Amino acid sequence: MKDTYYYIGRVAPFVIRYLFMVIMLLLPLSLYSIQQSPVFRSVTVSEGLSHNTINAIYKDTRGFVWLGTQMGLDRFDGVNVTTYPQFSGRTVFSIAETDSVNLWVGTDIGLIKFNRKTETVEPIVLDGKSLSVKVVFVSKKGRLLLGSSRGLFLYESGVFRKILLDSNALSAVNGLMDIVDGEDDSVWIASNGGLVHYNMETGRSRVFENNIRGGLNYYSCLALMGNTIYLGTANQGMLKFDIGQEVFSIYPQIGNGCIKDLVPVGNDTLYVGINGSGVKIIKASSGQEITSIEHSIQEDAICSNAVYSLLKDKNILYIGTYMGGMSYTPTRGNTFSIYSFKDKFDSHNLNVRAFWIGKQGRKVIGTRDGLYYISEEENIVKHYTIKSSILRSDIILSVKPLGEDYLIGTYGGGMYLLHAETGKLSFFKPDDCFRQNSFTGCERDKEGKYWIGSSYGVYVYNELTGQYVNYNNRNSSLAINSIFTLKADSKDRIWIGTNGAVFLYDMSTGTFKSDVFPEHIEPFTKSIRYIYEDNHKNLWFCDDKEGVVKVDEHFTKFEHLTVDDFLPNNSVMSIIEDPPDGG
Repeated sequence: MKDTYYYIGRVAPFVIRYLFMVIMLLLPLSLYSIQQSPVFRSVTVSEGLSHNTINAIYKDTRGFVWLGTQMGLDRFDGVNVTTYPQFSGRTVFSIAETDSVNLWVGTDIGLIKFNRKTETVEPIVLDGKSLSVKVVFVSKKGRLLLGSSRGLFLYESGVFRKILLDSNALSAVNGLMDIVDGEDDSVWIASNGGLVHYNMETGRSRVFENNIRGGLNYYSCLALMGNTIYLGTANQGMLKFDIGQEVFSIYPQIGNGCIKDLVPVGNDTLYVGINGSGVKIIKASSGQEITSIEHSIQEDAICSNAVYSLLKDKNILYIGTYMGGMSYTPTRGNTFSIYSFKDKFDSHNLNVRAFWIGKQGRKVIGTRDGLYYISEEENIVKHYTIKSSILRSDIILSVKPLGEDYLIGTYGGGMYLLHAETGKLSFFKPDDCFRQNSFTGCERDKEGKYWIGSSYGVYVYNELTGQYVNYNNRNSSLAINSIFTLKADSKDRIWIGTNGAVFLYDMSTGTFKSDVFPEHIEPFTKSIRYIYEDNHKNLWFCDDKEGVVKVDEHFTKFEHLTVDDFLPNNSVMSIIEDPPDGG
């Protein structure tokens, strides 16, 4: 599953990215690269871990890192560790999720279903007994599989079905250690008795046994890259399996040969976690070592060379160890810095309400103390206030591009046009309605018309003709005049957030609809301050009291997110998403 991260802003004391600061619910980005000596920070029992042996590291879809330790389950949010006493004394081997609520946790005494909202646990009985569950895996098609000490379990229609990969229940082949996706609807499995290929669609399995190195078939982990499977063993290094030729081959010696975890990165890089030799980063096709990460007396080194688990999340590397805790690569330098330009402009102590960065890096910054226009290339800084310009209000609510220029919306002072080339500020239109009222922003529809939100309804402006239409509670079905936000989504729908309801403009009938949410969701959408469409075409409706409502593109699936999920506060003012490539 490809990670997608969302950054959510709220009102004071936490305020939104576009207004005052960013609230980052996810872990910090790192500048770590394998060509540089990485700097690590370590998390141990001193910081709250339940145990210093980390068997599993899993990052959920909300950005939290879950740690399976020798004595429990912990959650790391980039700063703090939360330990869950429900898992006290249980050795956690593996963690996975199939939805936004439940975690599936494999332990030494069986499978646990953990509800992250209620923090309740549900032990799952497998095969009428408690089995050690070494691997919990969700396939690329969303199937949940368990690798246990007594075979494979596949979750179907709410129950787990046992699958023996060898008819002899006590065979070493049924002792499973790791699972990765294969082609179509199949998986590859590392077992104590060989390499196994299992097709979930046909139910057929095949065991591949190797005859080299004394016929060693006890595998601790595996990784798939291209047409090759890399297999780690407990004490004899690594093997390579060519899927097309169905042939095993000896791999160059990596460290001391006690391989605990393998993480493929890109097309030909493999991170190898070794019990006693740290982490080796190798060129997968040749086995050549690119660099090594090892414990030393330096404070910024990893906490131990006994590496038990790895997670490579974009530019952050997490390393779980035996008795040393977890080490990870933090952000280098300052995550945030205050923007300034020479001695001409300093945003320190400015209450920024909106900004836009345009062509040639020109910056338009709206504050509670007027509007700033900055062109570093031209060495220009202009400050517009009531006293120095035609502005009728110093409180700037919105900055949006209009062609080559910028629309400037104020609180109670009308709307203006800032000409990018000249820096000249003028009224958007001479009409009285644009010289007063509050203006909160605009969106452009598929026809190129601009939808402008105001304290007196919505203005639809045609740039080609210079004409506009005003919809308000007197002349339309838009029952509320105070517009907080607008959004034109990818399906050409116009969404309007107001102080009281969400309206949808129907292009075909020219009417506004307010009954767009089902009854159980509508109470959470009375004061929508921001509407966002993500890369998957989900819509996020941010309420200033009730958290966030997430809706799929077809408007059929609804999810209400609050402090009971992951929000620090239910007053949400904005949301922004990482780029698809994580850049």
